[in-house]
Amino acid sequence: MKSINTIDNALLSEVCRIIDEARQNVAVVANSALTMMYWHIGKIINTYILDNQRAEYGQQIVSALSTKLP
Repeated sequence: MKSINTIDNALLSEVCRIIDEARQNVAVVANSALTMMYWHIGKIINTYILDNQRAEYGQQIVSALSTKLP
């Protein structure tokens, strides 16, 4: 059995690669979830507030909504 002090570069490189790959996967999943969240919020605003119409310039829907969010 090898001592912790004798870990070679190949093992260290492989562990670092696995960690980096996992971090990248987490970032991709988080970004995807955020994108879907914003899309759903936009759809809700469009459906319930705008009645599926384009917002006119100057409407402050997002601003008003954001003041009520936790």
